[in-house]
Amino acid sequence: MTEAAAANDKPVRSMASPMSLRRLVSLRVAIATALSCALLLTVVTQVIKYRLYGDATERVRAAAVSASNHLDDEMYDRFRDMRSASELLSGQTIEDSDWDRIIDQLHRAYPDYSWIALVAPDGKVRSANHGLLVGESVVARPWFAPALKGPYVGDVHEAALLSKLLGPDADGKALRFVDFGFPLHNRAGEIIGVLAAHLNWSWAKGVLAPYEASPIQGALQDLMILDKKGIVLHGPDHLRGIKYDVPLSSDGVLGGEDFEGRVYAVAPTKGLHDYRGLGWSVVIRAPDIAIYGLANALRNSILWAGIPVTFILLFTALLISRRIASPIETLTKAVVANAPIPPIGDYREAMELAMAFETLLDGLRHNQEKIEAEVAARTNELGDFLRVMDAHAIVSMADGDGAITYANDHFCEVTGYDREELLGHNHRMVQSGRHDKAFYDDMWSTILQGGVWQGTICNRTKDGSEYWVRSTIAPTSDEASQHRFISIRTDITDVINDRERLEALSRELGLFRKIIESTSEAVTVADPDERVIYSNPARELLYGRSATDMLGDGMLDAVPPSAKHLVNTIRKGIAAGAGWQGQLPIRRADGTTFISASNIGVVTDAEGHVQYAFNIFHDFTPELARRMELDNARHAAEAANRTKSEFLSSMSHELRTPLNAVLGFAEVLLAATDNSLTDKQRGYVGYILSGGAHLLELINEVLDLARIEAGGVMLEVTTIQLRSVIDECLSLSNTIFAKYDVAPVDETTDCNALVLADPLRAKQLILNLLSNAAKYNRRGGTVTVSCENVESGFHRLTIADTGNGIPDRKQDQLFKAFSRLGAEATEIEGTGIGLVLTKTLIESMGGRIGFSSVVGEGSRFWLDFPLSADSVQAPTIATEDTSALHYCIEDRLVLYIEDNAANISLMEALFHQLAPMRLITATNAEDGLVLAESNQPDVILLDINLPGMNGFDAVARLKEKEATRHIPVVGFSANANGETTKRALASGFGDYLTKPIKLSALLRSLSRMMEAKHAGHE
Repeated sequence: MTEAAAANDKPVRSMASPMSLRRLVSLRVAIATALSCALLLTVVTQVIKYRLYGDATERVRAAAVSASNHLDDEMYDRFRDMRSASELLSGQTIEDSDWDRIIDQLHRAYPDYSWIALVAPDGKVRSANHGLLVGESVVARPWFAPALKGPYVGDVHEAALLSKLLGPDADGKALRFVDFGFPLHNRAGEIIGVLAAHLNWSWAKGVLAPYEASPIQGALQDLMILDKKGIVLHGPDHLRGIKYDVPLSSDGVLGGEDFEGRVYAVAPTKGLHDYRGLGWSVVIRAPDIAIYGLANALRNSILWAGIPVTFILLFTALLISRRIASPIETLTKAVVANAPIPPIGDYREAMELAMAFETLLDGLRHNQEKIEAEVAARTNELGDFLRVMDAHAIVSMADGDGAITYANDHFCEVTGYDREELLGHNHRMVQSGRHDKAFYDDMWSTILQGGVWQGTICNRTKDGSEYWVRSTIAPTSDEASQHRFISIRTDITDVINDRERLEALSRELGLFRKIIESTSEAVTVADPDERVIYSNPARELLYGRSATDMLGDGMLDAVPPSAKHLVNTIRKGIAAGAGWQGQLPIRRADGTTFISASNIGVVTDAEGHVQYAFNIFHDFTPELARRMELDNARHAAEAANRTKSEFLSSMSHELRTPLNAVLGFAEVLLAATDNSLTDKQRGYVGYILSGGAHLLELINEVLDLARIEAGGVMLEVTTIQLRSVIDECLSLSNTIFAKYDVAPVDETTDCNALVLADPLRAKQLILNLLSNAAKYNRRGGTVTVSCENVESGFHRLTIADTGNGIPDRKQDQLFKAFSRLGAEATEIEGTGIGLVLTKTLIESMGGRIGFSSVVGEGSRFWLDFPLSADSVQAPTIATEDTSALHYCIEDRLVLYIEDNAANISLMEALFHQLAPMRLITATNAEDGLVLAESNQPDVILLDINLPGMNGFDAVARLKEKEATRHIPVVGFSANANGETTKRALASGFGDYLTKPIKLSALLRSLSRMMEAKHAGHE
């Protein structure tokens, strides 16, 4: 092939190319035109279809809401009518004969109610329109019980009995009703019955008829009422009574297509005012023709009209494409051939296009190289700047509404939000709430006016923590947006935190300085060399020198030479970092010395080196003097108490010893079996016993009161069952009840309280109150005992009498010692100490006492015992064991060691009546020990208070010897102190009896001792 041929081949190949381009352009233009027309027709028809569909759906929704509201209004009117009627009838006096007339008037006024009735509280129908169900019981109806408590509205239901009496509805179906019930009250607020009304459900059909007849797009709609479970109450016959399976809403309107392909909308009823509604929903359905009929017809018309238009547009597009493609093909050919661009058309615009295109290509080639180099350089610079900016600053951009359009990596890192969470959201999402509205108003005012705002802002991260930024916000704008804001922030959280810490430290230091300057404690601070660098005003006052004068002094220079040994100890403590505490003498500027209570400590650095030493101290000299006075007073008080205790013990012995003889010999006389006393003489002996017992009671109470005042009474507070103590006290009080002719009334049978008390003292308190209730009662009166729990964890025992009562003017004297409120002028025995002793003992056990009294009616005294959280078993009633009394009538030998001749004579007289039991005596412990070892008695009776060797020493000697160790010893004493009793039992005595001794108590003690000895020998 020659070069000419080759040259000729190029035009041939280039001539073929334009034809292919025209075909390609024409084909693409034709396809694009056809697709555009098809798309346009589709879009238009779909828009029209959905516009009509949406309009119809909105009509359905609006109709459903309107029907729902209308149903609420109608139901509220019915609810209000019946409620108004019930309120009008309540509180009025209506005769039974008038109720039929009133019910008939209500039925005529409200004809929609098939049945209106008055129902009695027992559920019987008292009156009803046309006498329906009168006399029948409706107590089982679901509406009756709630209506007694308040207004009641029940859901739609069939009433079989009323349907039978009234007949079916217009469609031949059983009647359905909505139940109403309202309580009726008399003027006293008592329930007198229920106003019941059954609203005929056919009422709903008439209420909603306008909505069923209203067409949508020319087609009638369906209307249904659903209960809260979705069951159709009203609607098409084929759906009535079954569940309409669509979603229900409690507060909004829902819609869509149902299972029959019908478009529906469901709106809930919400009640009105105080009528809360029954949870019904109103459903309106529209037929398909109402939604799609017009849209389908319009779509078909547009399609038929669009076909010829499409063909015309295709033909025109082909012509235009051919005309456009020709110059482009010529330009392409020249560029491909790298030849000058030839004329591409016979019109001026085409030629100018060719020239401009050639010039443009040359300029583009040149500028492209230059721009690419510049862009590369600027890109590198911008990348470096952005890296530095991202590492240091928080950068974001926002539109005119404040929505974030850009956030750099540092913004995301500091806030904890992902970029997707930030973009499109307002900057308010990071606000901390620390700044008020005025702060942000000032910011927006500045930047909206074109200014640059700078300030410090506290923001909040995603996890809720706060951070501080120094922010600069500047407005900018472009062609697409009139307002855009760029914000650059620097995180200054550490700076703010450091500043706040410094401010807090400064406040604390200021507070500490005020405290140290204001305290009465003297404070000295010294450097590591013990040179004073600070003294507070209290130290200035103690030393008599100013703080300035004391600067540079040695911290321990004021310690006098007599206490220099303490200085060495203190310095060792400072050097070890441990400090020192104690009483340190200090010399004042005037030469006087005081004793300080010093607390010397040190402040060390991280390595443990002493940086400062300090002494916090005060003048301890007055406290030392006060303590010395207290010690002297305490010793004096203890000596006085010992003297008082010794006196009480001595008085107890001196008073009880003669009483022992008086009461003992009186009992011997009465117990004599030879009938040597006449009845009159026996009466005299009875007076001796009664007077002696009263005297003994007086002695016991006086000594008890004296012991309490001296602090000598030891209480053993434990958990006791109060019921058992009450039973025992009532049993023991029968004698005094009989003496004063009063009857006990026990109301404590259900009392099972566990309380905290001393068992012996609790018994003493109750017996004292029972005795008073009997003595100060009237003949034939009663003493009532009751108990109950009261507030604050106490259990109250109340003892009430039916006596004359206590006048108000005398009640404040009740708990004063020896005050009997005038009873001393009567025959009633008493000392005036019992209530004082009772009050003191109950309060010592953590309890309380109180009373109330009405003149002419009687008095009530109560004891409040603290309740116990423990559990105890019910104590068993102790019964006297008489099985061992036979030992007392056998030939037994008893040794009695006693120094009082009268007591010895008394004991000999008692044992004379206990023959064949024998008694030997000794007047001192030494002789008694000899007799015990030589005669081997069965029991030894030993007086505690003996001259020379006392009873405690004697029993110790008896227990030491093998020959006498087995003999049981019973201790005698006039000292009734509980501590003495404990000591005696712990010292080896088998029993301990208090003088004066009763014959019955002596016999029981001898029996127990002999039985124990007999069992031990076996």
